[in-house]
Amino acid sequence: MKTYEGRAGRGFRAELLPADDRPNVDSIACLGRWNLYLPGQHPFWTRFTLGVVHLRDSKSMTPAKKHFPEATHEIDVFAVDPTFSEDLFASGSTAPLEPVNHCVQFVAKDDREAVLVAEKMVRRLVDGLEFAEPSGIRGARELFAAKVREGI
Repeated sequence: MKTYEGRAGRGFRAELLPADDRPNVDSIACLGRWNLYLPGQHPFWTRFTLGVVHLRDSKSMTPAKKHFPEATHEIDVFAVDPTFSEDLFASGSTAPLEPVNHCVQFVAKDDREAVLVAEKMVRRLVDGLEFAEPSGIRGARELFAAKVREGI
């Protein structure tokens, strides 16, 4: 399991089942997920999840809802339900709260590049360079989206 440590928190890349073995058909598009501990981001929760998905259509999934026609991938950041089991979270599971904190679609040449962008955003979050909980912080969502779309 790959871990990340920084001045604002820590996290790890969750181990996902192979796409064909996932119980939720729409989770087949998930290329990677990171569970993060980011204290101080919100007064009621400290755990967050960042995921990256491809936006390719597949007959077994709900069609992707692209924000712009050229979008190939999406990064989402959610707060995690504070009542969700710590043991399950630490083992790689998650229970996201809604609404989503960040939802950014972008263009990547392939899945590998999209995962690298996601990993760079994880590093920025644990280093305190981005806010996982952007509510009430003017410009936080726009900055996060700009960094994703720049590929860092």
